[in-house]
Amino acid sequence: MGIRLALGSLLGLLLLLIAFRDVDMEQVMKAVRGTQPAWLLLALLSVLFTLAGKAYRWKWLFHPREADLAFWQLFRVLLVGMALNAALPARVGELARAYLVGELEERSKASVLATIVVEKTLEAIMLLVSLAFLLAVISLPTWLSRSKLAAAVLLAALSIALILIARNRERVTGWLHRLSIFIPSSFVKSLIQKVMVALEGVDSLGSWRVVAWSLGLSAAIWAVAASTNWLVLSSMGIVAPWWSSLLLLVVLQVGAAIPTSPGRVGVFHYLGYFTLTAIGIEGGRALAYSVVLHLVVFLPMMVLGGFFTWKAGYQLFRLAEREGPLQPTEEVGWEKAQ
Repeated sequence: MGIRLALGSLLGLLLLLIAFRDVDMEQVMKAVRGTQPAWLLLALLSVLFTLAGKAYRWKWLFHPREADLAFWQLFRVLLVGMALNAALPARVGELARAYLVGELEERSKASVLATIVVEKTLEAIMLLVSLAFLLAVISLPTWLSRSKLAAAVLLAALSIALILIARNRERVTGWLHRLSIFIPSSFVKSLIQKVMVALEGVDSLGSWRVVAWSLGLSAAIWAVAASTNWLVLSSMGIVAPWWSSLLLLVVLQVGAAIPTSPGRVGVFHYLGYFTLTAIGIEGGRALAYSVVLHLVVFLPMMVLGGFFTWKAGYQLFRLAEREGPLQPTEEVGWEKAQ
């Protein structure tokens, strides 16, 4: 983790230097000062709607065992996980989400983690759909579209496999159970048992209604997230093509896979600057936009995520080191949802 943090921070600093090298700082400051607060407020609200939509979709992914899960509980856990992902170079936020829901809701952590795998698959589907749409209306850079076909094939294979497993879970579980009988190793038997429990996390894909609803929710989440980019553009008086908000979202989502510094400082700013300058926006205004958008996107996530982590009594940087079961502090009210 230390190596990833050092390399990510170095990359972020390098990209920041590249972005600031060719811009007029006076133009950057003028663009920032000219931002309209009303539009920024709407952008912040759109970020909150996006986060709420993700929590609501996550609840659906627990189908058919979602009835006793509280939306507000999942919302808080989601924010804790996102804050951890933003603060730490390793993707520990997903593990933290699985751990917290497992402890607070007395669920199998493996099955909770499986719902997160499904969630990430839905996000990847939306990314590819957005890429396909953008390819139909504009000419994308080679680096962005080169691997689209291979990624689409892999994602389609993963999606089909998950749906087939979900619709035949009892049969797959039966096969695994029979397999474990003939394996003498206690470690392998234990691993098979955990896999059988984890398969509960893909049960939601056994219902076409839930699949359709989850895809619809994912499309709505992406639409609201793209609207955040448009609202920040409007707040700064930047006139850009109608598809630029979606292009920014796609580029920033692809860039999220790059190991970077905490808060994606540097990489986020450079990708926003690079995308806008590529479509003809002045460098100073493009960099100012990236700075403002970064604050709009990350501020609610870090403030709420940090607050919920603190209120729950968890040590942000010791979460993965605790040996005993974590329990919420008594005064907070992170009680098990009834």
